[in-house]
Amino acid sequence: MWDKAQRIQRVVDPEHEAAFRARCWATVQRGFRNAAILEVKLDSGRRNQIRLQAQLRDHPLIGERLYIPRKWTPPFLFPRQALHARALSVSHPITGDTVDFKAPLPSDLKQLIKQLR
Repeated sequence: MWDKAQRIQRVVDPEHEAAFRARCWATVQRGFRNAAILEVKLDSGRRNQIRLQAQLRDHPLIGERLYIPRKWTPPFLFPRQALHARALSVSHPITGDTVDFKAPLPSDLKQLIKQLR
């Protein structure tokens, strides 16, 4: 089991030898109290990439407990990260074929969205 310090990703200079390229694009849906819905498309799949990028912009995920700005107080509590992979495509490790997965929005996130409107 990894301890917390081993799990935390750090921002490094892009020219640093340990740096990995991590790119993503986000579409924002506004109109919610103290929140927005993001649709994020990843060009790379770095661990905790979405969570870290949100923290760097001082807009952590609802329910986030690890990647938060220093003096940030959540506007309300949610028991987990409000993060959901609606669609995921990966290369199969043996065949190399693309494998696609889709999942509907969980009921707790549907309820959260209703509460934020």
